[in-house]
Amino acid sequence: MQKYKIKILHIIESINSNGGTPNKLLMFCQSIDKTKYEITLAYFLENDHLKNDFISAKVNLIKLKHANLLMVNELVQIIKGRKIDIINTHFNRSNIFGTIAGIITKKPVIQYEHGIPRGFTKNKISHKIMKRVDNFLNKFRKAIICNSYTVKDEVLKTSLLDISKLYVVQNAIDIEKFQENYNACNGLTYSRYDEEQNIVNIGAVGGFTYLRDFQLLIRSFNNINKKYSNTRLYLVGDGKYKHECEELVKELGIIDKVNFLGYINDIPCFLKFIDIYIDVVLLAAGVGLALMEPMLAGKPVIGFMGGDERDIILKKPGIGIHLEQNNVELLTQTLDNLILNKEKRITIGKKAAFYIKSEHNPQRYIKEICDIYVKVLNI
Repeated sequence: MQKYKIKILHIIESINSNGGTPNKLLMFCQSIDKTKYEITLAYFLENDHLKNDFISAKVNLIKLKHANLLMVNELVQIIKGRKIDIINTHFNRSNIFGTIAGIITKKPVIQYEHGIPRGFTKNKISHKIMKRVDNFLNKFRKAIICNSYTVKDEVLKTSLLDISKLYVVQNAIDIEKFQENYNACNGLTYSRYDEEQNIVNIGAVGGFTYLRDFQLLIRSFNNINKKYSNTRLYLVGDGKYKHECEELVKELGIIDKVNFLGYINDIPCFLKFIDIYIDVVLLAAGVGLALMEPMLAGKPVIGFMGGDERDIILKKPGIGIHLEQNNVELLTQTLDNLILNKEKRITIGKKAAFYIKSEHNPQRYIKEICDIYVKVLNI
């Protein structure tokens, strides 16, 4: 039985509202039992859109002065000054420098893997050195939490690690907060075609990176729009490959039918506006907010095979639609079927929302994380 308040130090790069991990961490901080846990959060990049939210959640928020090795000394001072019991790190630099600070202060370190490790994939000497350092530091970490079994398998393949240190905690979504924001969206529209009737809005959310196939979606939409002129496509996000997608839209002559919205803060309102959601992720990465949010919003989700838990969810009868990658024609046919069948869209959406509420709620998530803390501390 826990006899004292556990003091946790979370270390993360930024608290940007556009990131799934900062929002997941905020949900954790807002919901955790404050009589049993005290949370300090250290971050080092300027993106701090969620600053006031973390403060409202009674988190001790600290902006670090350094984003390099000098960060270690700052962290050591925080750990000693605040009498931290356990260190929880998120992402590359936080993992390395946080672990070094834990070694110096003799405090247990838990690393959190939020997706397939890809921060060291660039073919640069500096990245290779960091990867070796990170692997070496694994022996000093008490645990690594993976957000899916696929991520766990990948960590085992790419890291020198004792399997007994690996835990899987599936992602969760703040259901109550999402529904509150969703229900508050009355009459909001992103459309330039309000005067038109029976518009079917198709949407996708995510960074324009090599991990997502927005171009396939655009080509498929071009096909479907030739048959159904009342369809519109809305793409949320930004990134390296956005310009290529914009050029493709121009080339296909559908500029007036495709809308690039950039990053937005009102995802629940966006999801309330659309009718069909496409999860364009290609690489196995676990069940993230980009999949859970549209399902919770009661929208039919079409996803591509990624070799992870998303495949399992979307294959469940009536919960989602699961397609092979790189098949424009198959996606076009699937969209055609959903556009014609509104009742089918509604039925899939209802089942999807029920599934997320049952399997990905915050209570389950927080309990599993806290159980790991208690086990690591042996209390």
